Amino acid sequence: GGTQTRTKQCNNPAPMHGGDDCEGEGEETRDCNTHQCPVHGGWSEFGDWSECSAECDGGTQTRTKQCNNPAPMHGGDDCEGEGEETRDCNTHSCSVDGGWGDWGAWSECGEECGGTQSRSKECNNPAPAHGGADCEGDDMETRDCPCKQLTEVYGMEEHENIAASGTASQINSAYKGFATLAIDGDTNGDFDLGSVTHTRSSGADVFWKLAFEHPVYMDTVVVWGRTDCCERRIDGAMFYIDDMEMGDLQSNQMTDDKEEFEVNGFAKEVLIKGPRGKLSLAEVQVFGKRFEMNNIAEDAMTSDEEVEEGMFVREMSWEDPRHINSIVLNYKKDSSVEGFDGTRVYVGETEVGQVEAQDGKMFYVFGGLEGNHSQVRIEGSESVMNIASVEIYGE
Repeated sequence: GGTQTRTKQCNNPAPMHGGDDCEGEGEETRDCNTHQCPVHGGWSEFGDWSECSAECDGGTQTRTKQCNNPAPMHGGDDCEGEGEETRDCNTHSCSVDGGWGDWGAWSECGEECGGTQSRSKECNNPAPAHGGADCEGDDMETRDCPCKQLTEVYGMEEHENIAASGTASQINSAYKGFATLAIDGDTNGDFDLGSVTHTRSSGADVFWKLAFEHPVYMDTVVVWGRTDCCERRIDGAMFYIDDMEMGDLQSNQMTDDKEEFEVNGFAKEVLIKGPRGKLSLAEVQVFGKRFEMNNIAEDAMTSDEEVEEGMFVREMSWEDPRHINSIVLNYKKDSSVEGFDGTRVYVGETEVGQVEAQDGKMFYVFGGLEGNHSQVRIEGSESVMNIASVEIYGE
């Protein structure tokens, strides 16, 4: 608010000849513009910068100021310009901690059993950068060289037919075609010459089997068919090694009246089963190597242990090292095969194989190693506890 004044003159008429001055005030005042004045806004100081949006590789941070110094009032103008500003921050590169790459290949072992081999890996997945930490742990590991597995050793040898050292059987016999005629060393397929097997029954349950007392090394098995009127008696039969299906037999696919199956492993049984009709064979030859071995598992000290939750170990050991030729795992007949898969078998510290479970297959054979060893170890799930017995053939 303000004031305004006005005046009047004592001149209407002016006092003269001794007359009196005008009475009262010659000026009066009144209030004016009593409404509030507008206040234009003014910026305060900027506040602190915010936290950076990134710790490295560049981020941003902001700060603000308020239009309150003074705040606009009574129709005054707002502050001019922006109330926020932004700037880059933490523009340095992020540190990268190192990570290991894959292991390289093992170095070569010598020809002899024993020695060590090594392999290495690089700290390059990713490599450490911008002050990042190096990889933790060692970049190299060493292990004992595995001895050659017997299957590798024996696979290089010449092999003789060892079928006659096993026991032949079949579901039943007809026309004096007994099971043993298929391992008599005569491959002639003419039934009239008296060296051919023949079953009385026909169909899916018909079988011929050759069983060995303990595992033998089988390189190849050769099945000879008939060459007379009834060569098709073998058609549709399946060929198995220790209950593992290896293929089927068809007379029109045989070469020179025979079918050859590569095995290259330790096994106890050869089975031919389920022809379309009656089963008739000329000869079954098993080329491989048999051994005069004892079941040395009976002499071993045996322990079972749950080493961690769900992981069990059966350990069999001897005070003095023994030559181990082959190992047979026999599972309990009422066990479920689902848990067998992946059970590992070790001779010493070297893994010689894993169980590959198959429906109905309750025993599994593993070849041993060259050299002498004082321990066999079986590792796996709770199914290890379902092993009825372990046969270890050696000296």
